[in-house]
Amino acid sequence: MKPAFRLFPLVIVLALLRCVPPAFSQEANQAALVPPSSQTALQEIATKVAHKADKAGCGSAKCVLLVTDFYTSQEATSRLGLKLSNEFALLLSKALPAGTVVDRSTYRQFMDRNRIPLAYLRTDDAQRWLGKELKATTVVWAEITSVDGRDATTFNVVNAERPKGGGPVKATLPPLVYRVEDLHPVEPFSPLGKIQNPREGQTVFQVDGTEIKSGSCQYMPNPPFTDAARAAHLSGVITVDAVITTDGKPEGARVRRGLPYNLNDAALHVIDTWRCKPGLKDGQPVATEVMFEVNFRMY
Repeated sequence: MKPAFRLFPLVIVLALLRCVPPAFSQEANQAALVPPSSQTALQEIATKVAHKADKAGCGSAKCVLLVTDFYTSQEATSRLGLKLSNEFALLLSKALPAGTVVDRSTYRQFMDRNRIPLAYLRTDDAQRWLGKELKATTVVWAEITSVDGRDATTFNVVNAERPKGGGPVKATLPPLVYRVEDLHPVEPFSPLGKIQNPREGQTVFQVDGTEIKSGSCQYMPNPPFTDAARAAHLSGVITVDAVITTDGKPEGARVRRGLPYNLNDAALHVIDTWRCKPGLKDGQPVATEVMFEVNFRMY
């Protein structure tokens, strides 16, 4: 493994993810996701999933169950997927009275902090890692697809403590209410605001290639693969925002798009040790905002 790095001016790029929408019923003016006529059927599905979770070791007070974001395409969730996963977490809390369901706000905070695209979490092993990070014993994740015009969903129950246990539960969703835009793919984390100035009183400039010149980094040791990432044969890119101060130190680093298996922590830890030449304004060193790419590849 030889991670590659590039230092370049901060540019925000919006990537469009491919989405194959499921055939949910459309009633744009109705706010409720689950109409009364569908509530019983959806609760029955939750009961089947809870039964599978019970067999996976989630039948006692020691059970801590995590419901992660539901996929509505091969790579992403959507507002509909987020709403449905929130709803299903509530239904499972009723179907599993002995256990505890992780609050969805706790999961959201984790995803906002780690910013992992769902494309990297589409395996039971990745979901198992996610469960361990949030101290869950069991994880439920789901994939919603359209089969012959019907909404077929596979609920995957994963034992977070050992490879065996759990399995899929296939079900056909009852009619749900949504807006067309609710099917558009979305990131499973909130937008980032402006990066915070790490040093009070020091102006941070945006590199424009004319008045503000970009700096460069000379000392950039590679972050290591974690054992879990190596076992998963993971390849991917972490993007990190930071400010290069006038003395050439990266400060205020934060993850913009991350990877699982604790590679974010490995990247942030080693970036703190990098040393760079600062950007220039009128030939004088200035603090500049930059984006680093940390490329993890296994060969």
